[in-house]
Amino acid sequence: MLPNLDLEYFQYLHFYRVPDDHKRGYEESFSPRLVSIGQLHHGKPHLQHMESYKLRFLDSYIKRMGCDFSLEALTTFAMKWINCKLPEDGRNISNDEFVKMMLLDGAVVVEVLLIRSDIRSIGMNKSLLVVMNLTNGIEEDLKHDMLLLENQLPLRFIEYLLSFLSEPITIYKLLLDNFNFGFAPIMASSNSFSTDFGCLSFVELLRRMITGIDKKIQCHGDYIQICCATQLLEAGVKFKGVKGHHFIKDIKFSNGELLMPPFIINNHTETLLRNIIAYEKCSKRNEYICSYVMLLHSLLDTVKDVDLLVEEGIIVNHFGRNEKVLELFNSFYTVKLEKYRSDDFYFHELCNALNTYSKSIWHQWKAKISKWKIILMRDYFSNPWTVISVIGAIILLLLTIAQTICSILSL
Repeated sequence: MLPNLDLEYFQYLHFYRVPDDHKRGYEESFSPRLVSIGQLHHGKPHLQHMESYKLRFLDSYIKRMGCDFSLEALTTFAMKWINCKLPEDGRNISNDEFVKMMLLDGAVVVEVLLIRSDIRSIGMNKSLLVVMNLTNGIEEDLKHDMLLLENQLPLRFIEYLLSFLSEPITIYKLLLDNFNFGFAPIMASSNSFSTDFGCLSFVELLRRMITGIDKKIQCHGDYIQICCATQLLEAGVKFKGVKGHHFIKDIKFSNGELLMPPFIINNHTETLLRNIIAYEKCSKRNEYICSYVMLLHSLLDTVKDVDLLVEEGIIVNHFGRNEKVLELFNSFYTVKLEKYRSDDFYFHELCNALNTYSKSIWHQWKAKISKWKIILMRDYFSNPWTVISVIGAIILLLLTIAQTICSILSL
């Protein structure tokens, strides 16, 4: 069934230009490296080399299409989008060129996503990769470009192109194959995420996949600073990576245990997080991802904090040394994030509970006793011979004390 190209969809379709103050110092995370997708970066000189290759992507896409393809419907969709809310510098393009751009860029997105598809019948023609000399590095650059807030096509248009494949596949399945950040599948049986979840672009759908939140939830208050992970551990807080189907919304603090779903850190993480945060700022949506980054920024003060979260399965590091993970989250300067809407911190109550728990003298003493027990078990009771030695030493000490007392009493 083809996605419905209704007029109501276009009333909410809005693509954003990231403010300069948000880009400053991190322009690489917001700028396409190789290919323009959509109108905002169309025609940029440093992206022109890829334009000739777009025709090869389109040819590959056409060869795998079924018999229901409708150029007329595609043109109708493109012409509706040209009247949508776009920054003024994204409108200088003729109608014919706009339709051509939509089809070429859409084919690039579909074909790049299919590179990693595990469905052989629609997997990308590997000979195309050879002809275009698309090495893994260039494939990574293409995926980087697809995560940019300013480099997007309407999600429903991509779903529309996918619907013509000889063996249709959902955009959700392709995003899971290509951008795995460790969070669980949501409603994988859905055929249209632009319709079912109101997602307008990749950035918005990926945000939905990470947070697990499908509707606006009232956030609880201002940002609250907490101790780093190792300090919380010393204060009695336990950390646990929750396996299974969990999202950011499932982060909880209960009975002295902070439960967090695993988050995979890889080469795309910084680009994704920065662009989702920019989306939340521009769209005035609840700042769920911004809140999550601020939470991790608070927890990660030294490499030892990263080591702890990696050990507990909360961070899965595919990025390199743990020092690089620390540098990544330190680069998300908390004050800069906080200044946007400090009253929209999703983890206000959780951080408040963590602070209350960690300041308790009783919990601090319990943590120290537990630490001493671990040291004793590790250093003195790790095998039967050390246990026998310790018991022998205790008996010898008791006998020595008894002998001393008897000697004193006999005087």
